[in-house]
Amino acid sequence: MKKLLPFFLLLSLNSFSQVYGWRLHTDTLFLIRSVSDTIQITRIPYAWGTTTGTLSNQTDLQTALNSKVNISDTSTMLGNYARTAAMTALFAGKQASGSYAVTTNNLSDLSNATTARSNLGLVIGTNVLAPNGSAANLTSFPTLNQNTSGTAAGLSANIAESQVTNLTTDLAAKAPLASPAFTGTPTGIIGGWDNVLKVSGSDVTTTGQTLVDITGLVTPTLTVSTLYEIEVILIVSTSAVATGTEYGINCTGTGTAQGILYMGPTTVTASVQVLNETGTNGNNVAATPAFLTTASEIGVIKIWGYVSTGTGSPTIAIRHLKVTSGTSTVKIGSSFKYRKL
Repeated sequence: MKKLLPFFLLLSLNSFSQVYGWRLHTDTLFLIRSVSDTIQITRIPYAWGTTTGTLSNQTDLQTALNSKVNISDTSTMLGNYARTAAMTALFAGKQASGSYAVTTNNLSDLSNATTARSNLGLVIGTNVLAPNGSAANLTSFPTLNQNTSGTAAGLSANIAESQVTNLTTDLAAKAPLASPAFTGTPTGIIGGWDNVLKVSGSDVTTTGQTLVDITGLVTPTLTVSTLYEIEVILIVSTSAVATGTEYGINCTGTGTAQGILYMGPTTVTASVQVLNETGTNGNNVAATPAFLTTASEIGVIKIWGYVSTGTGSPTIAIRHLKVTSGTSTVKIGSSFKYRKL
């Protein structure tokens, strides 16, 4: 009997003390106690799936199983799994099939686009382009107009001038090429002259006997205590009186000095004019004798020389007056050039 113990683990000698014989057949042992009393003992194989017993008695196995989720329970598996950086990278750019609910910090509802973007760290206008092309959603991107407010129909559409930062202000500071009207003291532009002023829009007239500015031929504020060269061409006429016209230069401010030459027609006979040349060296002084001393005469007056500005806010103006009565006219196209020496 001792030879059978390693094979038949359930055999107990104490239980079968009245055994008279035995017979072994494959995995079964037959113990004979009498002619009519035989005990059958079958070997129990030790293999997974065939072992019987209570699972709860295997505490280590039961604990390990309790920490697992059924593989068929998708909702629990996804709903309780917190998003990590690794998951964000895994799901980035992926299109999920079907529809899942996404709640805070999980991936259970991919049909909720706003929450899904937030959970995956995607922010419109920061790292996601807005699908409708709204300029307001592109403030974190280097765009064509660096726009910070307003909307645009699309990136391919025209962008309003007002939407381009500083463009309107910068353009307003420029003078049109066709008819520039400069302010300040421009330098080095037209044939070496700082600026060229012209009479435009309409002729300039006066009936007064005191020198007055010719509209359009007055400089912007110039540099103080500075010497300027001037050159003036006036296209002029007088009404039907023979008392003539006079011209002068006025520089605002104090301490100004000047030396000016004048040349132009006095009388006219058979379309031939007699020229008058004169000069002044004082500020706001009318040059005499008078020009255009034939009734209804037209002609050209040329003025050139220098003006030295003083203090204050100096400007230089070309002036005219009408002697005694009638009208002095300075026509469109008359010009005044000046430059700093």
